[in-house]
Amino acid sequence: MNGTDTRPLHEPERRAPARPVETQRVRTERELGAPIAVQGFNARINSGDSLPQPVLENGPGRRSPRHLPLWIVLGLVLLALGAQLGARWQLPFPQCLLRKFTGIPCPTCGCTRSLLAWWDLDLAAAFRFNPLFFVVCVGLLAWFGLWCIEWLTGRVWLNRLGARIRRGPVWKVCIALAAVNWVYLWLKLPK
Repeated sequence: MNGTDTRPLHEPERRAPARPVETQRVRTERELGAPIAVQGFNARINSGDSLPQPVLENGPGRRSPRHLPLWIVLGLVLLALGAQLGARWQLPFPQCLLRKFTGIPCPTCGCTRSLLAWWDLDLAAAFRFNPLFFVVCVGLLAWFGLWCIEWLTGRVWLNRLGARIRRGPVWKVCIALAAVNWVYLWLKLPK
C-alpha cells in the first residue's frame, strides 16, 4: 500500500458497469423478428470487426446444411435410378409441353436422357443431350468430393470456396449459360 491509497485492504475496487451495446442491439433485432443469420451478421458488423463475415447460426426450424452435398448427390442418383427403371419398364415419361406445342425445347429438355446417359457412364451423350445439366452434375459431384475430403481430413475448404464464388457475378454467369444452353438445345437437341 502506498501513502496515497486510503482504502482498507479488504474493500474491493469499484468499477462502472460495462454496457453491452451489441447485446442490446441483437436483442432488439430478435424482438423485431429478424432471421437468426442476419442477427449474427449485424452483431459482427456493429462489434467493430474490420471484415465482417456472415454467421450461420441454427435457429428454430433451421437445419444445419452440414450433410447437404450428400443429400443432393443421393437425390441425383435416385433420379437417375428412377429414369433408368422407367426406361427399362417402358413407362411413359412426361413430355415437355413447350416443345410439344411450339417445337421449341425448354432449357431443361434433354435432362432425363442426360441422366440415362450418366447412368450408363456415356458422358459424351450426357453432354450432348443437355450441356448445362452435364456441367451442373459435374459441379455437384465435385462439391460432393470436396465435402468427403473435408469430412475425412477435417480441413475446411468449402466455406472459403463459397465465399469466393459469392463475391463474383454468379447469377449473371448462370443466366448467360442458361441462354447459351437453350440456344444449343434449340439447334442441336435430337427429337
